Amino acid sequence: MLAQADSEKERQSIINDLVISNEKATYLIEQLLRAARVSHQPMQLQPVALYSTVASVVAEMGNLVTAKQLDMSLEGDEKAEVRADEPLLRLMTSNLIENAVKYTPSGGRIRVAITLANNFWRLSISDSGPGIAEHHREAVFQRFYRIDTPQIEGTGLGLTIVADIIKRLSGSIALKSPASGNGLLVEVLLPKA
Repeated sequence: MLAQADSEKERQSIINDLVISNEKATYLIEQLLRAARVSHQPMQLQPVALYSTVASVVAEMGNLVTAKQLDMSLEGDEKAEVRADEPLLRLMTSNLIENAVKYTPSGGRIRVAITLANNFWRLSISDSGPGIAEHHREAVFQRFYRIDTPQIEGTGLGLTIVADIIKRLSGSIALKSPASGNGLLVEVLLPKA
């Protein structure tokens, strides 16, 4: 196609399309490799500071949060520790917070909270995005399942990876509607250290 292009403008357009396609393919391959590693890599379960891990992930998302002018907060017990594998916990947290940032419209709100729930720590992430209809809530944990949101890039693997990690860490996840009724509330329970 490049050889047959009639103008520099057309060549540049083709090159830009190639770059975008390559970036999408690279991201898909990275997600597939993550999914494979999650279910096969050996775990080192140990006490991990949940609040610090979440705070670090939130800080990493700072540029995206600022660019979208999101109102994002983190609250909860700073001494919260879970029994987990630190790299897996970080990947799980990163996928969940990245989803909240990605699906929350500009000027929206994201609330992250860590609370005690019996022998578990509860990580709650509430956003003011479009939410997930009840009839899709179980299906979104299946590989490559995507709700019809063509304007938002994704592979349909992020929540699959999250669910696999939570299962390996002996936790649970639930998708709900926030008290406001708008958006999505993700609640993850992980065993206390």
